Amino acid sequence: MLSGLTDPDSGEARVDGCDVVQDPVGAKQRLGVVPESSNLYGELTALENLVYVAQLYGVSKAQWKPRSEELLKRFGLFERKDDRFQGFSRGMKRRLTIAAALVHQPRIVFLDEPTTGLDIMSARGLRKTIRELQKSSVSVLLTTHLIQEAEDLCGRIAVIVKGKILLVDTVDGMKQRVKETEILELELEPLSETLMNVLKAAEGVEQMTRSDSRLKLYGKTLMKKLPGIIHLIESHHVDELAKSRKIDFSVIPAKAGIQ
Repeated sequence: MLSGLTDPDSGEARVDGCDVVQDPVGAKQRLGVVPESSNLYGELTALENLVYVAQLYGVSKAQWKPRSEELLKRFGLFERKDDRFQGFSRGMKRRLTIAAALVHQPRIVFLDEPTTGLDIMSARGLRKTIRELQKSSVSVLLTTHLIQEAEDLCGRIAVIVKGKILLVDTVDGMKQRVKETEILELELEPLSETLMNVLKAAEGVEQMTRSDSRLKLYGKTLMKKLPGIIHLIESHHVDELAKSRKIDFSVIPAKAGIQ
């Protein structure tokens, strides 16, 4: 929605003060977007791609080539400026795509899974590039499935599950939240709504999530409350368990980190 690819259903959103609904073009001009799959042209050279993007964003003609060459040098691609994009390695393509997103000097850059599919050295170089962007006062919004990558690169992290933001905090703040949390993982078949409600209200359970027949209970005192939780399960589920014999318990102790 912020980049203009999807229309918002309701509410209000601004990019660097520009309303994405009232002035979508203005909002896009303030952004640099790096999609997971490159949006550059394979038949064009590295320099031609950057010049073309500069034209699209309204960069002055006098700056097309100087700005493009500056970025090629910055990303270590100047020696390949006359080579076609389609012949570049995956890591080089990613670097040039980021360069293209910076050609109009945006203050905000969106990076979608930037290191996906890259070899170790290319991914390491790309993370270094992201850190350099941050030092140059560019705000970076990064999407990643890699917890370590988010921890290394991000000042704030938003945890999104099924399209909803569950938590926004700093890295240190998030660690503080979970360092004393214990996780009790249960696999129950059959799993009724009644039993789920009973467990959700059980003493010591602060939060519960479900995936098919597997439940995860979260709390700071689950180890101490485990006998009582088992008793609840047995009293509400004893017949089904006796028939199926399908129950599995595993407890992840406090300070084990995010699972």
